[in-house]
Amino acid sequence: MDKIKKFEQYLILQGLKPQPYLDSMMSILKNVKVLNQDTINDYFLNFNKKIETYNMHIKALKKWKECFGIDIDLPKYRKRENLLPKYLDEKYFREEILKKIGVIFNKKKTIKVRALLLFMFYTGIRKSEIINLKRKDIFLLDKKAIITEIKTKKQRVVFFTDEVAEALITYFETEEEKLNAFNLTKQRINYIFRLLKQNFGDKKDSIFAHAFRHSFAVNAIRKNVPLSVVKKLLGHSNIKTTMRYVQVDDKALEEIYREHIK
Repeated sequence: MDKIKKFEQYLILQGLKPQPYLDSMMSILKNVKVLNQDTINDYFLNFNKKIETYNMHIKALKKWKECFGIDIDLPKYRKRENLLPKYLDEKYFREEILKKIGVIFNKKKTIKVRALLLFMFYTGIRKSEIINLKRKDIFLLDKKAIITEIKTKKQRVVFFTDEVAEALITYFETEEEKLNAFNLTKQRINYIFRLLKQNFGDKKDSIFAHAFRHSFAVNAIRKNVPLSVVKKLLGHSNIKTTMRYVQVDDKALEEIYREHIK
């Protein structure tokens, strides 16, 4: 029997989803022709992909060892640095991005992009949830929306401000719904953020769709919204996920110091 097929069957019998392990092993075997201590050490010493991929390759090799009885020592998992997620503070978002998008996009597109950015910044909605959002799920008078999470199919309620509601109304009047609430694909959302990044170079590392979710969380916590409420609004299943937004960066630390210690 082919080794990959045997490995797949082993993973299934272990109650594991085989594809991530198979993908990792295929990548390893493509680069390492003979599995022994020297080749494995060399492989991981020169591994320059992200930490999650590095750790997944180790997990896959552990299962491969179990399956075929190979005696090889594997490196330890790498730990992720506990860094504050990339985000934009509200002042920068309002005074820089919102004020200048009219220079980047034409008039009609500006109306659409403004509504999208405001909605994302003040709800913390994921990009995948934007793609699946329908206008029937947005209640403009109540200023809230029902979000269906992609992975779990669970629903949660998010709320938005009068300003966001007005931006949505203005946009909806200019374009009827065809694909989804914003008539955007994943690729088009990526394109919008790519253009923004090109025009705001000083914050380019914080201008991507998921950073707006981070921004909502950080700014909500800075406004003393209880952590349990932020958790619920973001749809986190574990409060530890929300806790990472409590970390205070150096700039915020200085602002708090200057405000309270004269």
